[in-house]
Amino acid sequence: HNEAFAALARFCQHDRNRRSTSSASAADNESKDPNVFYLDGPDTATSLALIDKHGFDPSCCYVANRHLSTYKILQQYLPEENVIHATAAEALTPPCSNASDCNDDSSDYDGSSFSDVDFACYYFDGCGGFTPHIIGMMSAALIRPETTSSSSTNNLHHLPKTTAIGYSLMGGKKDVIEKEMDINRALSNI
Repeated sequence: HNEAFAALARFCQHDRNRRSTSSASAADNESKDPNVFYLDGPDTATSLALIDKHGFDPSCCYVANRHLSTYKILQQYLPEENVIHATAAEALTPPCSNASDCNDDSSDYDGSSFSDVDFACYYFDGCGGFTPHIIGMMSAALIRPETTSSSSTNNLHHLPKTTAIGYSLMGGKKDVIEKEMDINRALSNI
């Protein structure tokens, strides 16, 4: 899946550059690797594949992991600010505007977020085949609060950006087709 992920990310970046109305900004972005978000484990297989095999700049690779030991391992390969000790949904959700609404004593999550990063590609690993987790990750990545009327006027003039969403459904071999359909239906509603 890492080869497909790298190829899709580069395709999305190329398409974004092609659609760009400013040739100067497109030229600047052509040499820049796309920002990608993915889940990675203690073996750092996806990080190493992107960086070593596909030549991605580590500063364009973003991960979240809820296990402290894995989080620390990932920080050895990626810039510290690109690794968040949290679930993917937490890491992609915009920070709370009201701090009292964000306090959850059951978690070590510090409220850091990648919600302001423009990702060309996301890869969500659905270990265990539990579709609500994948749908939650996609929702956190793609759904944003309503913008104010003054800023939405500016957003109307920008072309939509090409973004790829990938996921895996490992484990839970029953009803795989139905699970995939549930995820695709949810994505089409987002």
